Amino acid sequence: DTKNIRHGKIKLQLFAKKKRVPQNLWDTLFFLSIYMKKIIFLLLLATCLSAAAQNSKNDNPNAIMGTYSVNHGGQQSKVRVYKAKNGTYTAQCIWLKDSIDPKTGKLVVDQKNPDKSLRNTPCNQIIIFRGLEYNAKKRRWDSGKVYDPTRGIVANCTCEFQKDGRLKMRGSLMGIGETILWSPTTNPKNN
Repeated sequence: DTKNIRHGKIKLQLFAKKKRVPQNLWDTLFFLSIYMKKIIFLLLLATCLSAAAQNSKNDNPNAIMGTYSVNHGGQQSKVRVYKAKNGTYTAQCIWLKDSIDPKTGKLVVDQKNPDKSLRNTPCNQIIIFRGLEYNAKKRRWDSGKVYDPTRGIVANCTCEFQKDGRLKMRGSLMGIGETILWSPTTNPKNN
């Protein structure tokens, strides 16, 4: 064994031929030193690829467009984000799980909207956010206003994608904020 420690090539051949696991600390250190460069390279490559995949959505201004599943305030809904004529991004509710009012048998309307002229808007037409602009320096979308139909609150809005692909939508008003994660849908009918 001492002869093999002095001659790395022979030791490597022994590991390859016998396919044995290192038996002691010296064997382990020698074994690791042989493969350390490969291990470090693969870890760095995996880290870079995952960071690039996550960041690529935040680098594309139109990546926010699409349909998302949202669960907020006990309500499940689907929201579609699209680019408005003025170049900003708007999100509109297109589906609500419990959309029929059991008392009237009709679509639920936006009763809590602070704008009284919008209180008869059907739940599947409510605008969730509007005026969102892509901020290339911060690699996110901001400068918009978000509306929470469960509480009737309008707040400032920022959005950015998480590593897992979900859209982090944050609303804040007078220093108090709430973050909701929107999950992109994969069904092409909904996009």
